[in-house]
Amino acid sequence: MRLRPALAGMALLVTGCNLSFGTCLPLPTSLPPAASKLGVGIPDAGDEVKQIEAAMTFLEQAGVTWARVPMSWSRIQPTRTTLNWRGTDALVESARRHGVKLHVVVKDTTPWASSGPLTNTKGSYPPTNFEDWQRFMLVLAGRYRDDVNDWEIGDAIDTRAGWSGRPEQYTRLLSLAGKSIKALNPKARVILGSVTFGPDRESLFLESVLQDRSFPVAPIITAVALRPGPVTPAQIRERYFALRRSLDRIDAKIPIVISGVGWSSDDGRQRACESYQGGDSGQARYLREVLPWLVDLGADRVFWEYLWDGLPDAPSNTLGLIDRQVQAKAALGALAGLIDPNRIGNPMGSDVVATPSDVAAVPSPSARP
Repeated sequence: MRLRPALAGMALLVTGCNLSFGTCLPLPTSLPPAASKLGVGIPDAGDEVKQIEAAMTFLEQAGVTWARVPMSWSRIQPTRTTLNWRGTDALVESARRHGVKLHVVVKDTTPWASSGPLTNTKGSYPPTNFEDWQRFMLVLAGRYRDDVNDWEIGDAIDTRAGWSGRPEQYTRLLSLAGKSIKALNPKARVILGSVTFGPDRESLFLESVLQDRSFPVAPIITAVALRPGPVTPAQIRERYFALRRSLDRIDAKIPIVISGVGWSSDDGRQRACESYQGGDSGQARYLREVLPWLVDLGADRVFWEYLWDGLPDAPSNTLGLIDRQVQAKAALGALAGLIDPNRIGNPMGSDVVATPSDVAAVPSPSARP
């Protein structure tokens, strides 16, 4: 009789009930996933060609074959009659040379087309004229149809910072983008912009998007993105199954891409989970255990959220695999070990990046983000 509460708890975990865990969820040991299942997010480098090249060099030498990268409407088309392809062309060309496939996130309504206030610089408002958006997507998808197969439309769409419009405006945006992409590359994947299930999310936004009848998303999307960010495994699992249940309600049997997961290398920010404390080594242990576990859970692909540490006052300032001195952290060694368990020696990866030849040649400080 004493076993019943434990068994009941295990049953709830298996079915994916929407629970809040007070402790760090222990993870089973998982075999390293295929390299095609793992990727890393790269921030918008603009026209900084050296920074783009440095990022792709790190990824190639760590064995990473996928990068999640933004392509910003506001940066590419700053005015109605101006197109700037310098940064995106450099990104696509560098990725091609280094053997990295691109998962592109199209985001940021350009100011001249935005319905938002003139003081808004985040680009999260819908366009005033959706024909401007459709024309942009046709040009963008046409330019890179031979280089980009995965297109994610929007980012953190269930937060005000990610999308300030109504659900039906997002579904219209998604529908027009999807039709444009598919017209140029029928085999391309169109991915519902990432949802967060975070504390600041619009709680009914996702359900409204998935059940919209004016612009049904089910015929358009081939995957959905979940971006949990730097949270505990228990929180990731809770959000993963919340998203899966939402998809089940519309009978959408489509894969989930984890578009951004991470963990700080700052011991002071690791207190939510005792298993992953210890600074750099705690971050590396989190990556080595959580990424394979998410693939086992059913994720189609898993992206570590940040390649670089952000600026000192940014939320991402300790979430990268490379620090602000352009030195690889132990977590990059752990990722390289997951991708190729034989290259470092430890079957599950290494907490130590001993030499540039082991994992990555460190670019010069002039290439730092």
